[in-house]
Amino acid sequence: NKNAGIPAHDQADELVGAIALAYNNELRSQNAVDFDDLLLLAEKLLREHSDVREVIRKKYTHVTVDEFQDTNGLQVKLLQQLVGAPYNVCVVGDDDQSIYGWRGADVSNILQFERVFPNPKIILLEVNYRSSSSVLKTANSLIKHNLGRREKELKPFKPGGKPLRLITMPGDEEEAEFIAEEMHERNATQQTPWEDFAILFRTNAQS
Repeated sequence: NKNAGIPAHDQADELVGAIALAYNNELRSQNAVDFDDLLLLAEKLLREHSDVREVIRKKYTHVTVDEFQDTNGLQVKLLQQLVGAPYNVCVVGDDDQSIYGWRGADVSNILQFERVFPNPKIILLEVNYRSSSSVLKTANSLIKHNLGRREKELKPFKPGGKPLRLITMPGDEEEAEFIAEEMHERNATQQTPWEDFAILFRTNAQS
């Protein structure tokens, strides 16, 4: 809520508001700031003090932002203070990979970029060097149903690839058992050595 510009005394939940107020008071007593404060205070400084803003803009004449689909509204406001005309700003991102809405990311920042920075040149990076055509065909068939997106189609650098298998499991233990059993079966029937197997997972908790 802090990076959304909602002050502690305006929280809908009284308990959350009381905790936020106590937290901010403790930060102040320790002469400390948190990550949201770094954004809030920087944006406020540049917005309210034109002399500081001009010094910063002269020093940083070109600005690049990666993973722009994961930015929040405050970060875009800060970017607006950092970059003035002639708007030498380059952002990289993919609206189809916006997964952090739960922590304040706003995908409309990239979808409506031209409302903030007029007449941008948009370059679609559709060639994928990582995945096979079968993986990309599956991805394209899914992401085309996303609402509010820039039209694009992922294309493989190299054609071909084995067909995909999509397997759904009722839980993490069943998933782990299935993977272990399949590895054991291939090792036993096809003599696939153990070092030829790899398991990729997203978070450490899955290990």
